[in-house]
Amino acid sequence: MARRLLVLIDGEHYLPVIEAALSDLRSRGDEVVGLALLGGVEKLPAGGLDSGTMSAPLVSGTSPADALTKAIAQFKPDAVFDLSDQPVLDPRLRMELAGRSLAMGIPYEGTDFSFTPLRRDEISTRPSIAVIGTGKRTGKTSICGAIARSLAARGFRPLIVAMGRGGPVEPEVIRPHRDGPLTPESLIDLADDGRHAASDHIEDAVLAGVTTIGTRRCGGGLAGAPGPSTFSAGVEVAGVEADAEGHDIFLFEGSGSAIPPVKSDVTVLVVPASIRSEELAGYMGPFRVLLADYVIIVEPGDTDARAGDAEALVSQVNSSAEVHYVTLEPFPTGDVRGKKVAIATTAPLGAIESVESHLRLSYGADIVASTTSLSDRAQLAVELPALIANADVVATEVKAAGIDVVARAARDAGAEIVFIDNQPRLKNSKLTFADLAGRLGELAIERFEKRMHPIQRQSER
Repeated sequence: MARRLLVLIDGEHYLPVIEAALSDLRSRGDEVVGLALLGGVEKLPAGGLDSGTMSAPLVSGTSPADALTKAIAQFKPDAVFDLSDQPVLDPRLRMELAGRSLAMGIPYEGTDFSFTPLRRDEISTRPSIAVIGTGKRTGKTSICGAIARSLAARGFRPLIVAMGRGGPVEPEVIRPHRDGPLTPESLIDLADDGRHAASDHIEDAVLAGVTTIGTRRCGGGLAGAPGPSTFSAGVEVAGVEADAEGHDIFLFEGSGSAIPPVKSDVTVLVVPASIRSEELAGYMGPFRVLLADYVIIVEPGDTDARAGDAEALVSQVNSSAEVHYVTLEPFPTGDVRGKKVAIATTAPLGAIESVESHLRLSYGADIVASTTSLSDRAQLAVELPALIANADVVATEVKAAGIDVVARAARDAGAEIVFIDNQPRLKNSKLTFADLAGRLGELAIERFEKRMHPIQRQSER
């Protein structure tokens, strides 16, 4: 089937070479509907290029990204074919262009590569907010849970659909308000049944206290497409649950760098301040940034100078994204004041001192031991006896081996089990995180209304 191609070219190739390549594309049955000149001058004629010079209409811009964006908008191609090369496009810039093309829903191809847009089904029956990340342990679950909790406090009835690498076989609904809260003992029972009792939807239900639906996925592509996944089925279950229980807004939680394969009304990208620049500005980082309406940069308790780099990179790619900074502060779900407390966390080794200090100063805990090996079962097994030996309370995150190893060992030792909820606090802002969550909810509703009732809204105007 013939495709309408937008072809990217540069001034580092002689025009006869470019035209021969265009003829080759046409010989395959494709139509070249337009060209985008990305830059380069070495082999351009003295008068430059214009549509009269070439065999197809030509667009240029102030930068390669600008030329691509203008050309896609003008020519509305079925695919972009890249015939440019070094020095006009280095690997990072080429990946940025691929990300921009995918963000506009257009496949991006070249002589030995092909990227296809992420499929995002439009099946949500309620306004929706997607929370995605640049990778694992960025703070997505903490941010998603805090948004849901804040919306619930404002009178919304949120429901979270999460996907994880340890999720249930079929979409699973957890209703804390109706069925009762999940306790440490009930989670240990799940682990005893062979379940991943610290899956994201369970963590959300425990700490946010809202209805959640758990799904699973395996693998993920460069642009965030999950491999085999039950997420879409989970969103369909969410629609049924919302009709029955009155839920009025959905949150779609990503997994690692995988993006929920269902279209949302608002997208929040969670980025660690420590991210390497090539992960955010290269690879498919720009694609994720372009999807985002809001970018939340998660800083450690002490200010990290690299966070400014992350904001600058975001602004270069998507200047319309609203950027906020947060720190994640550990909140114990039970009373730890005056008690001997052992901490089990997935936090980086360099952050454990801040975690200990916060629990000591804000909640009066007497910290007797800690580990950051919650996601390393072999190392955790070595540290576990000393961790719980002198503890009255074991405070653990609902992650990794938090339930099947740490909580079970604490119970067997007769220690009290308390969960740690890493709650976001906005930095350098007049807003509270609850205010930000309210904005997200209002924007999701506004966009949902426009999407579902476009004809009615046009008539009102």
